[in-house]
Amino acid sequence: MDRLISLLNPWWRDGSVRSDLSSDIRRDAFSQCWEFMDTRQVVAIGGLRRVGKTTLMYQMIEELLRNGADPESILYFSFDERRKGLREVLDAYASSVGKDIEKERAFVFLDEIQKHASWMEELKLLYDALPNIKFVVSGSAALKLERRGRESLAGRMFFTRLEPLSFSEWLRLRGIEYRPDKIRLFESRLRPHLLRYMMTPFPEIVSWEEGPAMRYIKETIVDRVVYMDIPQEFGDADHSLLEDLIGIFFSHPGSYLNVDSLARDLGRGKATINNHLQYLRFSYLIRLLGNYRGSRRSSSRKMRRVYPYSPALTAGMDVEVPRLVENLVVSHLNAEAYWRERRVEVDVFHQGLPIEVKFKARVRSGDLVGLRRCMRALGRPRGLVVSKDTATTKETEEGDIEVVPAWEFLLRPPASQDTPSP
Repeated sequence: MDRLISLLNPWWRDGSVRSDLSSDIRRDAFSQCWEFMDTRQVVAIGGLRRVGKTTLMYQMIEELLRNGADPESILYFSFDERRKGLREVLDAYASSVGKDIEKERAFVFLDEIQKHASWMEELKLLYDALPNIKFVVSGSAALKLERRGRESLAGRMFFTRLEPLSFSEWLRLRGIEYRPDKIRLFESRLRPHLLRYMMTPFPEIVSWEEGPAMRYIKETIVDRVVYMDIPQEFGDADHSLLEDLIGIFFSHPGSYLNVDSLARDLGRGKATINNHLQYLRFSYLIRLLGNYRGSRRSSSRKMRRVYPYSPALTAGMDVEVPRLVENLVVSHLNAEAYWRERRVEVDVFHQGLPIEVKFKARVRSGDLVGLRRCMRALGRPRGLVVSKDTATTKETEEGDIEVVPAWEFLLRPPASQDTPSP
């Protein structure tokens, strides 16, 4: 144990983080996490496999060292390496560096913590018993880290979800420069990268060719979640059923969730289907959108639609590009709802703004029927269409509808997409 911990913490010997562990380019989430390092609370980082959670932790360690922290005051441990109790890890750390963790300041980074079965209970006890330790934890399991962690560690934890790369982050990693305040001047430079970005939004593969990138996503993300992460967490997980559900949902992003139909077609009980849907959500493989009916609660229960968590997860499947772009918009916004009434539908209803995705050469008046009905029904004075190339504003009786190309939409500040909710 002592040797493993020493190997995982090379800055104890060298005084710095190895260049292959960190990165000069920091994700936007870095500042969100770093601002809580002076607080007592646990900093928790969640997200899909390979989005860069471990790199973010190493960058935080690097920043601590730059700010003068004693290298031996910083511990990193990954539960991907070995399943040990939190107290056992801390005791081995204290023994390795000769530190009194009950009295001395320390920064403890615990990676993939959800793989330790009783982490919530132990972390809560250690948090209360060792006020000089600042804990930073990460995990690839939404259910435990985000929901249960917030419940069990209420008031003791700040949570940040690290998403796949945004378009702006992807461009930064590729070294592609532009001026955000003059974005349309750079259209010819930025627009051609949209589809490539959509299928490679993970830090390690931003410059990879299509074939290797698809294999990477399938083998290191989807397969590892299905065959390793979910079975380790849920003993009754069925690989073949998970594969069937992934095949259905990933090949048809935005399909309606009909548990009765799935149970009948797959020959499984409804309870089993529902459980496995939760396993996929738990691991950030799918996201569900509810049909908006005036409140978050009512929009979360009926007529739900299922999307891959990121369109890149569909790698290797034959999916039409407009469906993938719709999926991309949903993922970009972290959308939770769409709108549908009497067979008329709007793809996304987000922060009070109805949004339709029309990834086609021209946006015609007939493409606005659903959006206008939604604006009229909900009393919304503004709508948005995400297009392929068109940029314009259309005045209607219901209000203004802005049409913006997808590449530009993805580079806008989030606040510019929102209108106040009632």
